[in-house]
Amino acid sequence: MRNKTRPYREALLDALSDPIEAEHYLNAAISDSLEMFLKALRNVAQSRQMARVARKAGINRESIYRATSVTGNPTLDTLDSVLSALGLKLRIEAASSLSAPASISSMTSGAIHRTTPAPMPLKELSQRFYRPEILTPPTPQEPISSRDLPPAYVIVETQKEYASIP
Repeated sequence: MRNKTRPYREALLDALSDPIEAEHYLNAAISDSLEMFLKALRNVAQSRQMARVARKAGINRESIYRATSVTGNPTLDTLDSVLSALGLKLRIEAASSLSAPASISSMTSGAIHRTTPAPMPLKELSQRFYRPEILTPPTPQEPISSRDLPPAYVIVETQKEYASIP
């Protein structure tokens, strides 16, 4: 009788040979942690045969294994060349709410179309974030000397007055 199931690893590597599946897999992994991303990158590279990926990236196969290990710390150049060899690219997005939130306008044939507000003109944006108190240097003040201070008894009496106010 034929076995109806197959090992998970085999099914995973088979699925990751699809570029769209690999893209979603890597994005989910990087949102979790750097370690998960490196492990996911290794899985994607293995699904496309590591030796071929290394040859297309122009680096040694062992270097890819080392860079994607648990203690790996790949350079941006290595990461870029491996992702390029896999037919993927690195993209940066804003992490905070400073970016305009996208609203879902419609769903057509399973794809989500996003609409974002028009970008704010540069002049309006610069006026919005203009803070003259930050940009203006402080004015130099004369050093305080002991002759400029009131006598000690005046200071004590003033402190007593302020202390008695409810």
